[in-house]
Amino acid sequence: MSRVCAVTGKKTIVGRRIVRKGLSKKKGGIGLHVTSSTKRTFKPNLQRVRVRDENG
Repeated sequence: MSRVCAVTGKKTIVGRRIVRKGLSKKKGGIGLHVTSSTKRTFKPNLQRVRVRDENG
């Protein structure tokens, strides 16, 4: 089964997981900084459903 929805066309997309570290300015630090970002995938939540079209 492919990871593409036949009805809506949703598919797997690529994003990033961002890690932020540091002490916030409110607590006396210099703010949060991005220390690393790793790639990740967002997969659609595909379900099996029955769809009626104009032919029945």
